[in-house]
Amino acid sequence: MICPSHRNLVCLFVLLLLSGQLLRAEVTAGVLGTVVDPSGAAVPNATVVLKNPDTGLERRAKTNGSGDYEFLAVPVGEKYSVQAEAKGFEKSVQNGIKLLLNQKYRADFKLVVGAVTETVEVTGATAQVDTSSTQLGDVIEDKKMTTLPLNGRSYIDLLGLQAGVVPIASDAAVNDRAVSGNGNSGQVSVNGQRESANSFLVNGGDVEESVDNGASIVPTLDSIQEFRLLTNSFNAEYGRFSGAIVNVLTKSGTNEIHGSAYEFLRNEKLDARNYFDLERGAFKRNQFGGTIGAPVVKNKLFFFGDYQGTREVRGVSSGLINVPSVLERGGDFSDLATTGFATFTDSDGNPTVVRGDASPTNFAATLSQRLGYAVTPGESYWFQGCTANTQCVFPGVNGPFIPPFVWSPVAEKTLKFIPTPTGDSGGTPNFSTTAEKLNLRDEKFGMKLDLNTAHLGNWSGYYHFDDANFLNPLPEVFASKVPGFSAVTLSRAQQFQVSNTAILNPNTVNEVRLNYTRFAFLKNKPVGGLGKIED
Repeated sequence: MICPSHRNLVCLFVLLLLSGQLLRAEVTAGVLGTVVDPSGAAVPNATVVLKNPDTGLERRAKTNGSGDYEFLAVPVGEKYSVQAEAKGFEKSVQNGIKLLLNQKYRADFKLVVGAVTETVEVTGATAQVDTSSTQLGDVIEDKKMTTLPLNGRSYIDLLGLQAGVVPIASDAAVNDRAVSGNGNSGQVSVNGQRESANSFLVNGGDVEESVDNGASIVPTLDSIQEFRLLTNSFNAEYGRFSGAIVNVLTKSGTNEIHGSAYEFLRNEKLDARNYFDLERGAFKRNQFGGTIGAPVVKNKLFFFGDYQGTREVRGVSSGLINVPSVLERGGDFSDLATTGFATFTDSDGNPTVVRGDASPTNFAATLSQRLGYAVTPGESYWFQGCTANTQCVFPGVNGPFIPPFVWSPVAEKTLKFIPTPTGDSGGTPNFSTTAEKLNLRDEKFGMKLDLNTAHLGNWSGYYHFDDANFLNPLPEVFASKVPGFSAVTLSRAQQFQVSNTAILNPNTVNEVRLNYTRFAFLKNKPVGGLGKIED
């Protein structure tokens, strides 16, 4: 496409619109069907009306020569009704229709000859088989999400309900970008694909973080209307991913004021003690929040908001950590045969010796100064039977003894970070504790505005904010689960989206969506450790 220089901006705008269409993810539904007479012949030019009393939506369409009609880009929701009427026939109405995300609902009519003033009303949903799409997947609705017991109240934990989804990640998967502090970001394998091959969308906008390809935005469970998980044979609107497409649709306000409030508490009262721990760790988790939806202008402007706070304090089990024995902490290594730690021998079984020459800065001179007797280069530190300092550096009947007064100041200061034994396993001293506690604080909220206009289409704006602070006392990054080396992970996720859906004619829909997602993440910032270097 070649554009004159004075039309560059116009051409750029057109190209953005055309390229944006490739990234469009549908967040609406559709209604289609056929109108026939009692003999099964098509009824052309029949009037079909689609209504929703919750939002005041009303659309009209005419059947074509084959009796077919279709409503495109219909907002997801309940309580829809479809009415068909034609001259010489009774009106026919289907009520109680529920439209799901990406669904093509079929409402066929067989009109009865009679007066137009008479109405045939049908109430009750019929089983729907989607014959207009080849993609495979399922829709998880809000009632199922809020009634199933979920540890952490995240829709991500429901991905495993769909066939072909392995709800756990393999050891080879990279999964170090937790969402909402310590939540699951959706690293699951779908149909044997990699855990990083999935796409995550919220209201049709891309919310995937760019490192592990997990979800960076997870709306509160009570704010989700439904989500659709596509596992195979995606429509042309999707691309770039070989795993699954997860499209989340959040709730909107209606003509009725509705809302909810909740608090979920979990604690350790019914938990068992870990077999290797001396006592049961503390556990306190509170998840609280609510939702509110209301009309701002009836049938025109609607608002929906949600909030959830999470507070968690949990004692973390360190597991069994091998540590020096009480004797060894005092420099007495006579119990090496019992503890099973490495003896003072090299790989060939020979006694280890003092390395270096006799220069003042090498080991021999330093040890001579600290011990008060001569130590020579090449001398053994200890061997079986060495009981005098004229035979080895650290004499001892059953093992070497290193007097604490010869330890370096750094070693003495470091020893305080190595815990004392709380037990042993086969003679090897070890340590375990649940006293160290992780701490999670997470705040998230969302707001959504929907505006219905007669000439400018339907407008929607959505904003989500999630700020989390997660303190891990045993991160295993700086030390192997040794207390005193805690780290904090800070994260903040935001999504801002504006969209417009305009019905140009019964067969043409124009949809524009602008989406901005930001995920700031600082992992394992040390807040403990050895202290200041001068100490």
